[in-house]
Formats: sequence, structure tokens, C-alpha cells
Amino acid sequence: MLATRIPKNVFLLSLCQALGTTGNLLVMTVTALIGHLLAPPEFATLPIAFQFLAASLVTIPISYFMKNWGRKAGFFLGAISGCVGALINVFAIINHNFVAFCIGSFFFGMMAGIAQFYRYAAVDSAGEEYRSQTISLVLAGSILAALVGPELAKWSRNLVMDIEFVGTYLVVASLPLLTSLILFVTPIAAPSEEEKQNSGRSLPVLLRQGRLWVAVLGAVVGYASMTLLMVATPLAMRANHLVFNDVAFVIQWHVLGMYAPSLITGHLIRRWGVLNIMLLGAVFVSACILINLQGTSLNHFWWALFCLGVGWNFLFIGATTLLTYTYEIEERAKVQAFNELLVFSTTALAALFSGWLLHNLGWGSINQLVLIPIGLITLSILGLKMAGGDLVGKVST
Repeated sequence: MLATRIPKNVFLLSLCQALGTTGNLLVMTVTALIGHLLAPPEFATLPIAFQFLAASLVTIPISYFMKNWGRKAGFFLGAISGCVGALINVFAIINHNFVAFCIGSFFFGMMAGIAQFYRYAAVDSAGEEYRSQTISLVLAGSILAALVGPELAKWSRNLVMDIEFVGTYLVVASLPLLTSLILFVTPIAAPSEEEKQNSGRSLPVLLRQGRLWVAVLGAVVGYASMTLLMVATPLAMRANHLVFNDVAFVIQWHVLGMYAPSLITGHLIRRWGVLNIMLLGAVFVSACILINLQGTSLNHFWWALFCLGVGWNFLFIGATTLLTYTYEIEERAKVQAFNELLVFSTTALAALFSGWLLHNLGWGSINQLVLIPIGLITLSILGLKMAGGDLVGKVST
């Protein structure tokens, strides 16, 4: 029944999301390890920081580019930058060039930032009552990435030239090409003349909504907290004498936690309310921290990262759903750009300092620090609920 109410292009966008997430998963699995080989330990996560920095910087220009030229053109630009970035990283690994590796990561990050707009493209074509389920469906496509990505990482690790991870980035370079083929046959509506000409309310006026701030904060906390812990995990596992296949296994379950709940998150939001699901996300992230503080065995990393993924899913889908009720169609470019800019700016900082914090403060301290933003978003959600800011009756909350 649901499939008949959601446009077919949503399923194609879900497949594009799956390919993008597969590439991102491959990169996240190996980047910190490559950084550790090419640079001092405290700089091992710098390439990931460059990736998220690029994602944050591209959000405003690509949002307005899509407003005038359409989302499909923007997605093609993202695919090109992702392929170029992966090929630069092949060169960097072969030549043991850390600076080039950071540059390649920056280009790949542009693609990752643009790919975040797949969920908005899906919402554009869905009925209002199915927004949360449409967002969930697009992200659910990444379940395929969770199943395939780590196996690709292990298979491609020593695939080419007997130089570790060159084959991995050649695989990463091929994925945007496949995405482009799917985009060619995916119908995505062009922006209307009204949307191009009418800008709606100004951003300062829109920012007077408490609901908008809670939505943005939920996405920021969910993404930055997840990144801080996820990026540090391969290094923490290496420090505790766990092997690469263990890292790939843990990341696989983490990504399953991130995307598998998407099959039901939209239904849960319609039934229980977007703010309640966001609160549940904060609970799962807290559970991750508690597990990490109990020990550093493979099982500890496994269950902690799985809980972290589930927490991210509930916070991020909930926040995205909440955000779509804070603007009119002609205002979406500025609101979406503002949201993505804050999300990826803070995420870039989290990735940048992840390696430094692990090297100087230790694994336990990183986990304890995450309790601060989790407490902040929890209080913000509760405050909005008390003010009657939930979407009762609008998305069955």
C-alpha cells in the first residue's frame, strides 16, 4: 500500500543513496588507517575532517544551484567530484603523499555533502503525510551499503599493485559512475518559476521558530556525535590490537544500525511522534557511550557502534522530518542550506579533533565528552514538547 502512495523516483533515489553510502562506508573504513600510515597519529583523522569541511562548504552554493538549475544537475556535479576525489587519493596512496590525500578527501567530501540532498529531493515529490516515511525509504537504501561495503573493503584492500588500499579507492571511483547512470533515468522535477523568483520569508524570520532550532540541533548533535566516535573507533581498535577485518565487521554493524531502522522509523514517527523518536535516538547514543566505557573488547566496540548507528538514525530522520515543517517550498533552499552547513561544519570539527582527542585524552574521555551535546539536545526536545511544539495531528505525532 505504501509503495503505491510514494512516487517511483523515490526508489531510484534510494538506490543512488545506497551507492553513495557504499562509497562513504569504504572511505570511512580505511581513511583513518591510511592517515595513520601517511602522517603522525594525531593527524590521522585530518583527511576525514577535510571531507566534512568540503561537505559543509558546498551546502550553500549547491542548494542555490539546485534552486535555479534543478536537483539532478547538482547530483551530477556531486558524482563528478566524488570520482575525481577518489582518483586523486589513488595517486596519493601510491606516492605516499598526505597532502594529496587530504585534497582528494576534500573532493570526495563535496560529493558526500551533495548526496545529503537526495532525501530532500524525495520529500519534494511525496505527499505531506508521507514525508517521514519517504525520508526513511531513501535512507533505507543504504542497508545495501552496510551489507556490501565492508566486504568490498576487505576484498579490495590488496587488490591492485600490492599497495594497500589502492584497489579500495578504485572501487570508490566507480560508484559515482554507476550513480550517474541511474540519475539519467530518474525523473526529478525542475524548479518552478515561482520558486526561482520568490524567496519567501528571510532566514532571520524563519530562525525565530523554536521548532527549526530543535530540528537543526538534532541533526547537528546526531551527526557530529556519531562522527566523533565512529572516526576514532578504528584507531581505538588498532590500539587494542584488533585487526582490520574486526574493524570492517564493527563498521558494518554500525552502518546497519544507521540504516536498517529506516524500514520502520517513518512508521514510528507517524505513530509515536517525531520528538519522541528523537528522544529515543538520544537514549541509544547514551547506551553506546555506556558500553564503550565498560571495556575495549571486540564485543564492546560491536554493540556500542551498533547502538550509535540506531541513535543517529532516530535523531537524523526525526530532525529532517521536523525541519520540513518549518518552511514553504520557495524557502526550502535557504533553510536546507543553513541546516546542512551547520551539520557538516560541526561534523568536520568532530572529525578533525577525533584523532587528537584520542591521542591526547584517550578513548574514555571522548565518550564522556559526547554526553554534553546529548544532554543538550535532550533538554531542547523536552522544552519543545512542553511548549506544545510537537507535530500532533500533522504527522500523526
